[in-house]
Amino acid sequence: MDELRTAPLLAGRRIVIVRDSDAFVIEHAATLAKYLAAPAGTGTLILLVNSWPPKTQRKDSDTIAAIKALTKIVGKVGELTNCSAPSSAALPKWISQAAEAHGKNMAPQAARMLAEWIGADLARLNGEIEKLVLYVGDRKGISSADVSAVAVATGGYKPFALTNAIGRRDTRKALTILAEMLTSRGEEIKTLGMLAWHVRKMLAKAGRNTAAAAKMRRDTRKLLAADLAIKSGADSATTMQLLVMDLCS
Repeated sequence: MDELRTAPLLAGRRIVIVRDSDAFVIEHAATLAKYLAAPAGTGTLILLVNSWPPKTQRKDSDTIAAIKALTKIVGKVGELTNCSAPSSAALPKWISQAAEAHGKNMAPQAARMLAEWIGADLARLNGEIEKLVLYVGDRKGISSADVSAVAVATGGYKPFALTNAIGRRDTRKALTILAEMLTSRGEEIKTLGMLAWHVRKMLAKAGRNTAAAAKMRRDTRKLLAADLAIKSGADSATTMQLLVMDLCS
């Protein structure tokens, strides 16, 4: 509390940040509540916690009462900000909104591709969105092709790592592996051939499992459509990424 009450030097406010403060809050709940009843006018206290109100195994009445009092006064004089990452289902919407904050409209499929590729790493997502904004320039829209051209994956993988990832429906891993495979012209045709072999193998393995066989037949049609699109001049990297996302679904 002394830090918060100390006058700031060459600044308008003094900010005190307590990281991983769950245990600290529980231990000093009464002191914190007393301070917040009359906080310093030039001090800002930021508590980073895993949950609010903080969870405790302690059952003594003084601790429980202090936490309740602190929760109540924080609601009056403080501000609660949820910094947790959005769920996988909500992530594409978060990406679209982040793009809108830069004045850009991201296509739903592009947002989904970026979400599948990067995951809920918000810092990295922000970085990729900023790169996309610079890449498209004055253009208002961000497409799947833009994501394909800008988003970068790293690491090396064995050839069948892609089909293994698709078999597990691990879209993010599959997209990362695909990016490593499409390093030179013509690799998309080889990759299509490997995917076709994988689908034929899975179709034979399906046997009397009608649901699995039906999915493999749908996947075969997707492969044919991707092959036709590439041979008709569509961007090969984008086409392959969309195909992999469909095969993982």
